[in-house]
Amino acid sequence: MDNESVNLDDIAAKLNELDSVLIEIEAKIENRKEEMKETVHKEVKILRDQIHEAKEHINESSENPDNFWRDLEDGIEHSWQELEAAMKNILSSIK
Repeated sequence: MDNESVNLDDIAAKLNELDSVLIEIEAKIENRKEEMKETVHKEVKILRDQIHEAKEHINESSENPDNFWRDLEDGIEHSWQELEAAMKNILSSIK
């Protein structure tokens, strides 16, 4: 992965989009059974923490781009896959 193939603004926009989906999910489960709400709320908290951590990493990386690209290459694909899998898991559990 090279510097030109990754746009930090695009990544930040996608993270914001995922955060919006979490808000929608929370609204959908408001009328669900308490048991399900608790499980989904836990998953949403985990995802929100991961999104927050990714946003912090992007902010820190803009201050030191050399480390960012090295770290990005090592971890962003894995993290992104985990986020997508967790989102799919939540979405399937509230249908």
